[in-house]
Amino acid sequence: MAWVGGKKALREEVLARFPLYYERYIEVFGGGGWVLFHKPPGKDFEVYNDLNGNLAALYRAVRDHPRELQERLRYVLNSREDFMRLKQVLEHPEGMEEVARAAAFYQVIRYSYAAG
Repeated sequence: MAWVGGKKALREEVLARFPLYYERYIEVFGGGGWVLFHKPPGKDFEVYNDLNGNLAALYRAVRDHPRELQERLRYVLNSREDFMRLKQVLEHPEGMEEVARAAAFYQVIRYSYAAG
């Protein structure tokens, strides 16, 4: 997923600098997770962290409820009105069910300018 400040272009360089042995990988500026999701899976302890709670909610939904998230996004229709409504709802997501929050945030990302 495209993300401002993303490490997609640098992920190979970052991984080349990893020590041969490590027990923990902590992604302090998680964003799109380009390094975390590109590194070989291992028995290390992984931590994803990001200031954006909507982004963290999206990754939790992908991890914990992938089918439900997929189903919510299956027949999404989009208009500028929908986009603006979702942006407004996500400004104060307190009390929103996590999969609904994740689906709304994914829609906003995908329908934003240059989101691919």
